[in-house]
Parts: sequence; structure tokens; C-alpha cells
Amino acid sequence: VKNTWRTFQPTNTNIDMYYRDMSASLSIHFDEDENVIKVLRMGSNPSISYMMQETVVLHEFLAELDVLAFGNAEEIEEQNRLLRLDPNILVEIRESLSFS
Repeated sequence: VKNTWRTFQPTNTNIDMYYRDMSASLSIHFDEDENVIKVLRMGSNPSISYMMQETVVLHEFLAELDVLAFGNAEEIEEQNRLLRLDPNILVEIRESLSFS
């Protein structure tokens, strides 16, 4: 849906996403030093609508991570990939989402 999220990139390693009803926001942090990606929800009482849309965004985000880590093996050799992950971690994360 158009105008559902407003996005900002305050630094090279963070993306902040504000939901249209302002009940909560989503912040994605890429930490190269610790080799982690953190996704944080800001807001003490997110709306049901926010929660549903957050799940959609996170599923799409995980799909992109999946492509980066395991995409077309014929084109990019494993040692040259931008991201390396345990294949089971994405499944575990997907199963933990609110509206999976």
C-alpha cells in the first residue's frame, strides 16, 4: 500500500522505517564489527495494522537476505557472496514472526 512507511537512513549502517499511524517504527542496524543484523521495534503499543505490516516487511527483508546468502550458486561462488548465513537461521526467524 502506497505511503504505508516512511524511511530514513540516518547513517550508512541504519535504516529507520516509520509506520503511517505512528504507533511504532522499525529500525534495521547492520553491525560489521559484530557481524550481526539487528531489527528493533520502537514503540510501546504498536497497532495490529502495524504488526501485520511489520511481518510483511520482515518476510521481504528475509527473502532478500536469502538471495544474498544462498542465491544463484551458478553465478556467484560461496566464498564471493556478500553474506554468509547458517541456512537454518532464516527458517527459525520466519517462524518467530507475529503473523507468519
